Amino acid sequence: MNESTAAAAGAATEMAERRVVITGSHPLALAVASWFADGGASVAVMAEPGEAVPAGIAHIDCAFSSSESVRAAVAAAVAALGGI
Repeated sequence: MNESTAAAAGAATEMAERRVVITGSHPLALAVASWFADGGASVAVMAEPGEAVPAGIAHIDCAFSSSESVRAAVAAAVAALGGI
């Protein structure tokens, strides 16, 4: 195994150990969520109810105008990902 192959294997292992929470469903946010998921990370997106997120990514309903909803969404993300 050469150095670049070893580095790539290490990066993949590191990515798989990550738990990532993204807020919002802006296309840039969803692209970042997909990038992490494609790398093997566990990903949740906190977004307004009914907004679409990419397949394989946990969708956590969150009404950002309500602090109670945000707290509940963070708790739901922790549960969905097994911690953050």
